[in-house]
Amino acid sequence: MYVVRRGDRWWFRKAIPVDLVDVLGIAEVRRSLRAHKAREARRRALKVLVRVEEVYAVRAAGARCRPGVAGRGSSNQQRHRRDIREERTASP
Repeated sequence: MYVVRRGDRWWFRKAIPVDLVDVLGIAEVRRSLRAHKAREARRRALKVLVRVEEVYAVRAAGARCRPGVAGRGSSNQQRHRRDIREERTASP
């Protein structure tokens, strides 16, 4: 999996495919999973991985992404925070 511990937090890290590095402008996806426990980090990493793979598929097909999808745009951060809030309210 692409989960790495950094200090007391878990992060998602995944290398960008070589053919997409120039297109996306980054060589690696790094995202804080905002989790202290490994189990929670792995669960959140799966959601991030799905999004990353979707971006790869769109870009590999030559289609354009919406602004902020491939980079560190605030829309990604807002979506990530919303997902975490939903997970917290859904947990018993």
